[in-house]
Amino acid sequence: MPNSYEIRVYNQVMQLQVIIADYYSLDYALKVNEITPLTLEIPDSYWTSFGKDYQIEVYRNMDGGNLGIDNFSRWFVTSIARNDQNVMTVKASDAKVLLTRRHVLFTAGSAQASKTATAADDIMKTIILENFGASSVRTYANISTLLTIQANQTAAQVTSKSFAWQEVFSTLKSLADDSTGRGTYLAFDVVAPAAGNQLLDFRTYTICRGVDRSASVTVSPELGTMSNTTYTLDWSNEKSFIEVGGQGEGANRQLATLTDTVRIGSSLWGYNELFLDSRNTSASAQLTGEAQSEMWARRRIQKLEGDILQVGTYLYGRDYGFGDIISAQFKGQTFTGRCDQLQVSSTPGAPDVITIKFQSVTA
Repeated sequence: MPNSYEIRVYNQVMQLQVIIADYYSLDYALKVNEITPLTLEIPDSYWTSFGKDYQIEVYRNMDGGNLGIDNFSRWFVTSIARNDQNVMTVKASDAKVLLTRRHVLFTAGSAQASKTATAADDIMKTIILENFGASSVRTYANISTLLTIQANQTAAQVTSKSFAWQEVFSTLKSLADDSTGRGTYLAFDVVAPAAGNQLLDFRTYTICRGVDRSASVTVSPELGTMSNTTYTLDWSNEKSFIEVGGQGEGANRQLATLTDTVRIGSSLWGYNELFLDSRNTSASAQLTGEAQSEMWARRRIQKLEGDILQVGTYLYGRDYGFGDIISAQFKGQTFTGRCDQLQVSSTPGAPDVITIKFQSVTA
């Protein structure tokens, strides 16, 4: 029996407007630390059921089971269109799109734009509190009655960072990269803590976005449970020495350097420099944090990636889910990786097409 889907549409205050089962097509994606789209094609008789910042929840079942909200994700409507064939197209972005609606509009060195020696996940939550929550000083910015914040976990890497004038979403991504690069995976999301509830919740995740199932779920092309599988070693972006320049001029300019002797020693030509201009940064600890984040981004990439097939042995939504850690085997090697990217396409009456990207990345 094909899986079935139901689309529930809510207005800005989460009053249910309509439940749609007679859609023509439904496509949506999820990706850790990225804003992802949803596209829906439906009869244009639903035109009046949509508006600016209306919200969508997708409900899914498997093999005739009970409907449940998929990943507790919510999408904000960004556009609607109708054509002369009486077809309406709805486009939406997942709730992380809200994080692009604020910038850290505070001067360099201010308490709101500069954090020192604090766990990266806690810094994220402070940024949300100061730009979306009760600690916001700007009129209209406080939406704490709509967006709650998970309690501090103090689980990510300790870091120092300056981010005056930067977009909140981009700043959070940089913090996630910084922590992950120094050994502690860090993800963030804006989720619906309960189906149909007006509240959204900002959350952070270490270890993985979902559940570690590496001991119970193993996929491989040899077993017929993976396709488009590729193992890559890539040195093209690697740097081994990074210098970051902060405020000041000439001999008075603040500088921080970071050297990776392992990378230097990996080749006779292993010494490879990069300079970063970071004039909004004043504290030496924050300059060092910038260098650490960039050194992670400029690492050698070692990865196994591929698509997990929905062939019955392991099925999405039953045996594993978005953000889970699983195992994969390829040419005699075993890798542990995350299912951090999902794509779903559904047409009523036909099998849905689900693509889960497995990726194992090692510095």
